Amino acid sequence: MSEYTEVERPFLDQLAQQGWTVIDQGSGIPQQAGPSLRSHFREWLLPGVFDDAVRRLNRTNDGQPWLTDAQLDELRQQLTRHSNRSLLEANESVQALLFKAQVGTNELTGESDPVVRLIDFHHPENNRFHAINQFRVDTPGCVKAFIVIERDGVVTVRPPARMTPEQIDQTVLSKRMWIYRSLAEWRELNGSRVNREWVSGETFMYLGSSYRLELVAEQDEPLKLKDGRFCLLKGIVNGAGTDGASKAFAAFYAAKGQPRLARRVAYFAPKVGVAAGRVEVKDLGYRWASCLKGGDLHFHWKCLMAPLTIIDYVVVHELCHLRHRDHSNAFWNEVDKVLPDYQRRKEWLRVRGVELDI
Repeated sequence: MSEYTEVERPFLDQLAQQGWTVIDQGSGIPQQAGPSLRSHFREWLLPGVFDDAVRRLNRTNDGQPWLTDAQLDELRQQLTRHSNRSLLEANESVQALLFKAQVGTNELTGESDPVVRLIDFHHPENNRFHAINQFRVDTPGCVKAFIVIERDGVVTVRPPARMTPEQIDQTVLSKRMWIYRSLAEWRELNGSRVNREWVSGETFMYLGSSYRLELVAEQDEPLKLKDGRFCLLKGIVNGAGTDGASKAFAAFYAAKGQPRLARRVAYFAPKVGVAAGRVEVKDLGYRWASCLKGGDLHFHWKCLMAPLTIIDYVVVHELCHLRHRDHSNAFWNEVDKVLPDYQRRKEWLRVRGVELDI
């Protein structure tokens, strides 16, 4: 289940129906602050939205907005600047301002120290509401390390070069509950990992379908797909054992996969708007595919075990990396343009990918 598709997006849709202004930033980590109506990620207040909303709430009796640009700037500073204050003190200060903020003078009426309404508690319909998912905030001077659970269950920490060992340790410690939950999920997903005995009757996947294995005494190739069965020379299992049998399947998938994947790359590349280089199928360890700087694309032979829709997702994913090397919102937007249901395919690969093994 995808938290974004099953929780975030339906909730945003409900808020939109209630009249909220919704900014859906997708499921990835935002790389540009502009879509969330800010100039940088250190801002947690939306300056333009704040100015428009507060100016509209504060009018004279004849309906004229009376707050000046300088006064609005002063109010924003009161809300956002809390140097030398603890988090609790800063929260208390902001709460007090929400109930009663003031500026020097109402320049239209001459009133001194007029109260400014930041929120209309008596008439909530006068307020404007915004909902923004993936609302990234970088605290001043923050240095972030990315923690991932690799497909083999190894926890990998990828810190920036300027992060000290102490900061890395603190980051891992602060994320320990997330790590525990993610490892538990990994163990659950990997409970169905394939264990081979290499006997007739075992099943192997090819293009999303299951085919039974039959050990045969003679044939002109080490492995064939014939009459709905994988026919493997018995001598390979008896002589080279598990390693030899595995290599025979890997070679079969690679040989069948190269022309098929090349055709799918040629089909999707114009849709993405890129020109791909050479296509190779090989063992990529725990990666499904990789996109090289020169435009060449490498795919794991295990991709050929997946359904065609999943293979297409992997192909489009790598082609979009020719436009965006990261997994930013811009990258996922490109994927979405070509495969609007990519989230479903991505989730299938996350949950069922462990079954694609020999």
